[in-house]
Amino acid sequence: ETDAMKRERNSIVLVAQTDGRREFRSSPESVQSVIGFRVLVVVVGLCYLSPLFGYARASSALLMISLLGVIMIVFGVRSLAMCWRSRALPLIVEGTGRVLYDAREICAAGAVQSVSFRVNGGEGGDWYRVGMLLSDGSALKLLSSYFGREFRDEEPARSFANELAHALGVGVVDS
Repeated sequence: ETDAMKRERNSIVLVAQTDGRREFRSSPESVQSVIGFRVLVVVVGLCYLSPLFGYARASSALLMISLLGVIMIVFGVRSLAMCWRSRALPLIVEGTGRVLYDAREICAAGAVQSVSFRVNGGEGGDWYRVGMLLSDGSALKLLSSYFGREFRDEEPARSFANELAHALGVGVVDS
């Protein structure tokens, strides 16, 4: 296994360059880890529903627990669908600087002023977000919107920010 293959396997976002444009996708390993958690949420939700199947008359407490199960199942299935879909859809940066996702333009050519790199600290540790700062002053978060997750490790987040900035011909701004 080459060093390039190891980096690719450990990366969260895969990059391919074709026809003067770069495509960014979630790596299969990244999608699998996120999907695993979503499946767990659905299974736990089903467990919350299971007591209902044995009772003809359910108490209000049992109904509330079952409602929680339904919410978990809906959240889990919706998240699973988004993650599954994200593995197939690339974020595309054309040579002109135009940014597309799912064949829809999300930024016109030249609209991106810089790529933002941000650390979000919390009780569970740091999370890293990559986004784009646009010429109209607005910001566009990328990972939660387009890849179904944020970065847990700084190295792949920084690498993605640098690759994206390079593809757009702009710099990276720490925010």
